[in-house]
Amino acid sequence: MAWTNGPLVVYHGTIAPYAADIRRNGIRLARCLPKADFSRGFYTTRIRAQAEIFANWRYHLFHAQHVYNGLVPDPMGAAMVEFSVHLDALASLESLAFVQPTPDWVEFVNHCRSPSDGHRGLNVFYDVVYGPVSNQRAESISHHEQLSFHSDYAISLLSLVDVHIGAPTL
Repeated sequence: MAWTNGPLVVYHGTIAPYAADIRRNGIRLARCLPKADFSRGFYTTRIRAQAEIFANWRYHLFHAQHVYNGLVPDPMGAAMVEFSVHLDALASLESLAFVQPTPDWVEFVNHCRSPSDGHRGLNVFYDVVYGPVSNQRAESISHHEQLSFHSDYAISLLSLVDVHIGAPTL
């Protein structure tokens, strides 16, 4: 088969109300958690099964918290949001990629999880960062990857393909 340089399909695992909000209002960086592996950003993966696992985990977590104290929304179901992005557009972005969990990757994850003001200085972020997924001890999770979007421009390149809602899990 000939190389076509077609679009890349990525998935975001979440819960139904958040997926509905993304469909209705788009992705808003201000709503993303600030101390994630690669700092505040919108996290995706190319691996559909990984997004499903994360969505189901989020559903169970939110469901338990909702039943226990009602302080979080009723998750209603696990959800996976599917996007496509053109590779040429992705290639034009300021990016950082970690192919393996190297010491540099550990240092970057620890930097991003601490109170920091950017990847490359005060409020200066890469548009996208790619690399392994980390556990709480900054160790890579085998066979998991993430592509995170850190600028409004990078997020604008994502095209919504579909929203998959579980009943309650995917």
